[in-house]
Amino acid sequence: MGAVLGSKIHRPQRAISACVVLAILTVGCSNAESQLEVSAATVAGVTTARSSTTAEIPPTTKQESTTTSTAADPGSSVERPGELDPVEPTGLDVALISFDDSVRLIQPDGSVTLLARDDAVRVAGDTRGGVVFQRELVPGPQSSLLWQPAGAIVPEAVFVPKPDQKVELHGVTTVTAQPEFVFSVTSESSTNRSLNRLDPNTGVVTELAVVDDAEFGSKSTQVDGLFIVTTWQRPEAAGWTVYQSGTGREIGGSFPDVEAACADGEGFSCARLASLSLDIELVFRIVPHDVPAQPGRYDLLVSRSENGATVTRVDLTSLEGEWFPEHLSELPAGRILLSRSVDPGRLRPTTGVVIDPASGSVESLTEIGFVRLP
Repeated sequence: MGAVLGSKIHRPQRAISACVVLAILTVGCSNAESQLEVSAATVAGVTTARSSTTAEIPPTTKQESTTTSTAADPGSSVERPGELDPVEPTGLDVALISFDDSVRLIQPDGSVTLLARDDAVRVAGDTRGGVVFQRELVPGPQSSLLWQPAGAIVPEAVFVPKPDQKVELHGVTTVTAQPEFVFSVTSESSTNRSLNRLDPNTGVVTELAVVDDAEFGSKSTQVDGLFIVTTWQRPEAAGWTVYQSGTGREIGGSFPDVEAACADGEGFSCARLASLSLDIELVFRIVPHDVPAQPGRYDLLVSRSENGATVTRVDLTSLEGEWFPEHLSELPAGRILLSRSVDPGRLRPTTGVVIDPASGSVESLTEIGFVRLP
């Protein structure tokens, strides 16, 4: 493949060929690295994984979140999978996770399975038919990671932060035999952010990296299979960084000319969201269509990861209204799935979009909600 991921200008050159990257990925990862403390607690409507110890948790600030446990009660009025209204086929050849006031798995034929009845703000499929999600992005137990395996009715808390910690779910990786949840932790008493992965079956948390919160995740962070891609902005530059999801090793990132041109974050190539292609030969970026940037006026920019050469640029301004990019990933056959929000905090969803870079076509999904590949 021979692709090279550009290196960041504020650190020594680290351009690595895709062959070397793939060789790195074949090395097993040890869970003996630094661990975070996992609290045992009961969160409203969920059970704590593998623990009989409980602790009283302050009620969530959203009243509806305290009623989700009714999904496990006999005779509950909570909507059941068989009672869901039929939907049109998605038009995609992969299943999708969609959520707003509920979390649903939507199959290509249009069939829907209700996985959880929760007010979720971050969600991802666990690759085994279940989901991991969060209810809120605030300090304390309200930002706990909740896992609902396939077949389960009530989710369980698999990571409960301390009162001064805030957790943010970024996605799911499969660097080991089991899917693991990738998340970051910040604290009011620190300027750093730790990036971690969690094995939900054992509760083991492996710390991958600790970086300055002003850089890491300042715009967005997402998991692309075996990689974690974060976009960042500092006063003198802006760009993206690629981490190996098994070890947290930084293996590449943005191109020096892009970083320099994006010092104020307003250039035509400045990433609002970045992702890698399935073969890591391409970098996908959501970038401003206008300067200064305006919400809802963006382009999809496709570049070679080897040298930054532009492959194509797709105009997304045909999408109406103000919106913000929330998640970006490549589908089979080279199409791009874009999840969108209507607020800069990426908390309130709108319809997802499927983009074909080859033809320039842009198609909106029929379901309102953030979408993820499960």
